[in-house]
Amino acid sequence: MDALILTECGRRTGWGHIIRCLALWQALTAKGIPTTLVVDGDALAKKRLGVRPVRFFRWYAQAKKLEPLLSRARIVIVDSYSAPLGFYKKISQNVAVPVFLDDYVRIPYSRGIVVNGAVGAEKFGYPRREKNGYLLGADYALLRSEFQNIAAKKVCKDISDVLVTLGGVDRTALIKQWVSQLSSQFPRWRFHVVFGELPSGIRPSGHVRLYSQLNAGEMKRLMSRCDVAICGGGQTTNELAACGVPMIAICLAKNQRLNIRGWQRKGCLMYAGTSEDPRSLERTAFSLRKMTYPVRCRMGLAGQKTVDGRGARRVADSASDALFTFRFAAAGDRSLIFKWANDLEARAVSFRPDPIGWNEHCAWFRSKLEDPDCFYFIVSYLGKPVSQVRFERVGRIATM
Repeated sequence: MDALILTECGRRTGWGHIIRCLALWQALTAKGIPTTLVVDGDALAKKRLGVRPVRFFRWYAQAKKLEPLLSRARIVIVDSYSAPLGFYKKISQNVAVPVFLDDYVRIPYSRGIVVNGAVGAEKFGYPRREKNGYLLGADYALLRSEFQNIAAKKVCKDISDVLVTLGGVDRTALIKQWVSQLSSQFPRWRFHVVFGELPSGIRPSGHVRLYSQLNAGEMKRLMSRCDVAICGGGQTTNELAACGVPMIAICLAKNQRLNIRGWQRKGCLMYAGTSEDPRSLERTAFSLRKMTYPVRCRMGLAGQKTVDGRGARRVADSASDALFTFRFAAAGDRSLIFKWANDLEARAVSFRPDPIGWNEHCAWFRSKLEDPDCFYFIVSYLGKPVSQVRFERVGRIATM
């Protein structure tokens, strides 16, 4: 069984998609599922991801190149704003377990598992269809393994370090203006500014430190060091919450609005407005002044209670489990069960190693189907019966 992940990243699209897909790649690989990651990315993406087992090409437009990978995959995960609706339908029709990552009920997804790890995604109004499974809410926030099992944050009495991270898309002019003004208003604080690619228009100083191309471990350590974060409303909010860092969020794209509202309701985030709002800087400074010690304690604790870092593992488990189906045993399964029961290896580990006769089997099998306290299931893998599970109920206890 192979898995295939299809996504995009770079200067134009940012890094949110690839970060959560890397989390799924880690989780699937940890389960022993060979997983290929295919990225529609630019030169910067290749530079940052080149050391990983990643293939780069525009997968939604190069069918001949993609087809050999699709033919081997049982699980296909798509996280994209670029792929057309027809591509999603093709995956639904031709893949055993299609998985679609979403942020805001973006399109009418065909058969598959729809994943949205945003806080409160359960209330986003997804159309409940029998052909779809839904994994919604913070339990399915897709975090890389480095953000699992993080200890409770030790909150400092006073603010010393502020993280500024506004996504992977180039916002040098905005960041330069903000950092300049905030550092003058809060001269005793250190501002740690994270870029996808280090720009030339902003200079480090004693109060401003610059970072670029941080790996997951480096990002976790920087987040854990900081007392407050000024961030966008996307994937980074999950990582900050896992680290227990209070957030002041700037909405950088429309698809972040629902996620930001969810974090506001949880009490982990103060909202300062959109990146185009001329008053967002003023609101950010106002929010920083409200970040007292008790407020930061409450916000950090709320974040760590909401996100436990195991969302990618849950999605990987659900995707692999979807390859198996359960149904109640029926009269038509009599010969199949007889064959399984008389398998040499099965008989060797049974209480009675002698072969079972056909008439004896028929009487026993009929009695189990008619017994209201017997729950008898056939397990199939990719539509082929592979096993049986039987529960016998006595009172309030059932045994296998």
